[in-house]
Amino acid sequence: MRYNKGYTLVELVIALFTFAVAIGGSYGWVMNIVKVFCSSFDPITGQVVLRVVGIFMPPIGAVMGYL
Repeated sequence: MRYNKGYTLVELVIALFTFAVAIGGSYGWVMNIVKVFCSSFDPITGQVVLRVVGIFMPPIGAVMGYL
């Protein structure tokens, strides 16, 4: 049996899904940072606290960037 170089369809789908999640997560995290700098901290709410925490914890920031 010869060893074929290349990728299977399953490996390609997994790689594309991982790439899409990484791009989407990065976009959400950056949008979270933009929203923190555009907001006034007049009333400090739970959402504002989560946004600031999300700057240092990217998974939280990625989710908060979409909200």
